[in-house]
Amino acid sequence: CILPRHIDFAAEAFIQMKRFKDHDQAANAIRNAALIYEALEQYSEAHKTFELYLKTFKDQDDRPTVAFHSVEVLEKLGTPKAMKNAAKSYQKVAKKYGKKDLQYKLRAIASAGVVLKKADKKKNRRKATKLFEEVAKLWKRVNKPGPDGKPKEKVEESTKVYAALCALELAEYAYDDYAKLQIKAMTKKGRFSVKLLKKTLL
Repeated sequence: CILPRHIDFAAEAFIQMKRFKDHDQAANAIRNAALIYEALEQYSEAHKTFELYLKTFKDQDDRPTVAFHSVEVLEKLGTPKAMKNAAKSYQKVAKKYGKKDLQYKLRAIASAGVVLKKADKKKNRRKATKLFEEVAKLWKRVNKPGPDGKPKEKVEESTKVYAALCALELAEYAYDDYAKLQIKAMTKKGRFSVKLLKKTLL
């Protein structure tokens, strides 16, 4: 049985590989250190280590994946500051890595919107709604059919999930608005009034 403290030591040892970044196992070592911290639920250390990986190894093919996951780990901290920073970071990775990958961009922007709504549903409504609407536009581009009627590129299941989630989030805001409506169609004398009904609905 490996004790958590021993795992900590392993993570720290892996991080020291940054001094030998030209070694063929250096990148794997630092990425593994971040994964160890994440497994131990030391999300702050995990996020810092993922960011160290991104800063140190500029040519790794998995940078987009690591960048996205780094923000997911930051989000797990759950503090108002972390949630705010996560929303900004999702938008940054969308801009940086989504230029050539619309599905990646969609998922990152969707995540930013969801985080904002989760952090403060009411306060962040306008920003979150704007992001959800952007996702809807991206989904149309991603799912645009070719001559055979099928999407031009294969749509990943995760992309479908993120797009559907944003549609649900928008629907929830709309439902909240509907629930707040007080439909008035009766006069003080208890008679039905079309005029009052129109005022409520328009």
